[in-house]
Parts: sequence; structure tokens; C-alpha cells
Amino acid sequence: MSRLPVRWRLTLAFAGVMAVLLAATGLFVCQQVQANLDSALNASLRSHAADIAALAQQSDSGLAEATHNGAVGQRPQLAQIIDASGQVIDATAGLPPRPLIGSAALAEARTRSVVVRRALVAGDQPVRLLAVPIAAQGQRIVAVVGQSLEERDRALDDLRNVLLLGGPAALLLASLAGYALTVAALAPVEIMRRRERTFIADASHELRSPLTMLRTELELMARDKPTGADLQTATASAIEETERLGRLADDLLLLTRADSHRFELRMTAVSPGALARDATTRARRRPPARDVRISVRDVDEAPLVLADPDRIGQALDNMLDNALRYAASEVDLTTRVAGASVEIHVLDDGPGFPPEFLPRAWERFSRADAARTEDGVGLGLAIIRTIAELHGGRADAANRQGGGADVWISLPTASTPTVGGRATRSATTTA
Repeated sequence: MSRLPVRWRLTLAFAGVMAVLLAATGLFVCQQVQANLDSALNASLRSHAADIAALAQQSDSGLAEATHNGAVGQRPQLAQIIDASGQVIDATAGLPPRPLIGSAALAEARTRSVVVRRALVAGDQPVRLLAVPIAAQGQRIVAVVGQSLEERDRALDDLRNVLLLGGPAALLLASLAGYALTVAALAPVEIMRRRERTFIADASHELRSPLTMLRTELELMARDKPTGADLQTATASAIEETERLGRLADDLLLLTRADSHRFELRMTAVSPGALARDATTRARRRPPARDVRISVRDVDEAPLVLADPDRIGQALDNMLDNALRYAASEVDLTTRVAGASVEIHVLDDGPGFPPEFLPRAWERFSRADAARTEDGVGLGLAIIRTIAELHGGRADAANRQGGGADVWISLPTASTPTVGGRATRSATTTA
């Protein structure tokens, strides 16, 4: 049972509960219908017995004349009139000459009403009998009336057949509906679990590489005990791998906090031009891999945006790092106004993104087979989009017509509330 998929276990549990509910409902319906039929049957018998008692008491020529005049036989029910000695003095046509009830029931009926719930008469016909005492013309007699149970039993049998046939069909339909609802309800969970497994596997793989390199460097240092330039080279390599580990851990922590809605933002109205210039200044301080010019243009006319400067700065740093790594000679920062948002673009003149990679460029640990992401771990673009979405904006990327890539983030202006009201001016929020 535990090896079954969760959806099947939930469906089986739902089917079991529905089976119990349907069985209990069917039993309750049968009992209620039977009780209603019995109540109607008993009321009819009491009415018939009252009619016979009235006719017997009003007869001027005795009971025999009353019954011979057909008073008893005016209804389709069975009827007998039994005298004090236990002899049948009148009866509905076709009934046997002996009393329909036994001697014990007859003796009891001389003092109070007696109901025989099921008895057999001529032809093995099931009937219900009611015996009532009557005082008529100075005699103590008993009137016995009865009514066939055939229609009652047929109605109950039809109801049971409907429940026996419709119950399993209803259970099957309910189970199929339960399975469909379970699949639909678990679909986001399954997607989350697959992403989590993929995330853990990719994170483990990415952590293993710098850890292996760091361990190798330390083992070589312990074995060879280098000095001078060799020691400096080995130490620099170990420091580089340690920094790589630290950056990867910080990136994973940022994404984890964003997923669990524990990502703190300090929102304020800030100039997009100032954000772009600050990011450019930081990028110029880093030692360049080659001679690439960084320029900022058309940023002063953009309106203020509502943002956390530190987090947006982190996103812009990732965008610039990616652009500088693959640019041929130039990287440009620019802003554009798009409705109630401001877009900050980072453009380069490198090889651009492979077209088949763009639809999945923002997935975590997603890397292209071609040039643009071969040295990273595939978290840079995911972090950019996460930060942008936490601000109520978005991130996107495209290839430029003349060659190179265009990566940008869109942020709401300071006069526009963010999505879901997660951010307000000069407020500290937790996403």
C-alpha cells in the first residue's frame, strides 16, 4: 500500500469513505421508506377495522345480517369476524373458515388491538393483520382485517435493486471524480517536488566542483609544502574556490528565502539613473577580463521607481557580469519608460543567446550549450528574475538584431503600487 503513488492512495481512501457513506445512506433510505409504507399500511388497517366495528354495532338484525349485506366486503382488504367461541361468523370471500390469527393472538385481541406483521393466507399470500375487540349487540367479538404486503414488498425490492445497481455506479463516478480532483490538486505539489529534486541535485553538483578543487589544492599544499610564488598561486586558487563557494551559497540562500516568502525588501523611491550609474561604477572597479567599454545613456529622464536599491543593485551586477563576460567591445546601460513601469536594459555586442535557450533561460541551473553561460552555474538570470518579481516587476531577455544580447528588468514607478501590495514607499517588507 505504501508503494502506491499518493494520488492512488488518496483515491482509494476517498472511495472507501464514499462506499461507507453510500451504504449508510442506502440503508437509511430503505429503512425510512419501509417505515413510511408500514405506517401507511397500519393506518389503512385501523381505518378498515373502524368501519367494520361501526357496521357491526349499527346492525339491527345481528352481525350475520350486517356481514351478509356486504358491509365487510366493500373493500379489497381481508376481513373476518370471530365470535366469543372462536368461530368465524363472517369473512371476506375466499378466506379459509378458520381464524386468520392463532389462538394466543385471538385471546389477546379480546382485550386490546393486536398486530400480526406478516402472515400467510390462502395461496401463500403475505399479509399484515390487525385484530381489534368489538362490543356489538351484547357480544364480545373480534374483527380481524388484513391487507396484502405484495405491493409493499415489491416497492422495497425495487428500491433495493436501484440502490444495488446505482450505488456501485455512483461510487465509480465519485471515485473517478476524486481521482481527477486529486491529480489536479497534487499537480502543483508534483511540479514543486520535481523542481526541488532537480534543485537539490543541481546544487549538489555545483557545490561538489569547487569543493573538489579546494580539497585538491589543500591536499597538494599539504603534500608538496610549496613556498614563494608556488605558495601564493596555490593560496590564490584556494581563495578563489572559497569565494566561488560563498557566492553559490549566497545565491542559493536568496532563492530559498524568496521561495519561502522570507525575502526582506527595503522599499524606497529611487532614480533608475542612479541605480544604473552605481552598478556601472562597481563594474568598472572589477578587474576586466579584456578591454570592454561600459557606457550609461538615456537614464536621467526616467521617473523614480519603487525599489530596494541593494537588491536591484545585485540584479544589475549580475546583468553586467553576464554582459561583460561575453561582450566583444561594449556594454550599454539605458532606461525606457513602458506605461507605469521603467525598464533598465543592459546591452552587449557579444554572440547573444542561442535561440533555443531563451525560453528556459530563467530556469535555475539552466545553462546554454553555446557561449553565454558556459562558465556560470546557471543562477544569475534566475536571481535577476526573482528580484524583479519580488518588486512587482519582471525580467526578460532577447537577442539584438545587430548581434549581442539585451537583458532588462522592469520596475513599477514610485506612484504605482506593487503587485499584491507587497511593497510600499519607505517600508520594510517580507515577500
